[in-house]
Amino acid sequence: MTTEVIEEQQVTIRAANHPHHSFAEDVRRGFSKEPKVLYPKYFYDEHGSRLFEKICELPEYYQTRTERKILKSLSPEIVQNYQPTTLIEYGTGAATITRILVDAMRR
Repeated sequence: MTTEVIEEQQVTIRAANHPHHSFAEDVRRGFSKEPKVLYPKYFYDEHGSRLFEKICELPEYYQTRTERKILKSLSPEIVQNYQPTTLIEYGTGAATITRILVDAMRR
């Protein structure tokens, strides 16, 4: 766990490879469940990330395009109405969606 002070705010960062979150422990826990699971964080090495980006471009995978379209049209209104000062992004991938919000917040 890392704690940093950024612009007078305390930020705590917990990485997926934190010693308390070992791969073996996650596999044991996930394979003990029914149905068995392996957490997606282990799929996203460099190759997995590139593969996921390609999947997002498929015509059948509408979620990313829909989210992008909604945020492009509504992000200025969202930022104006709520005036956020913090953005928390879980699982950004290539961060294309995050960039839309960050750009709106900068404006």
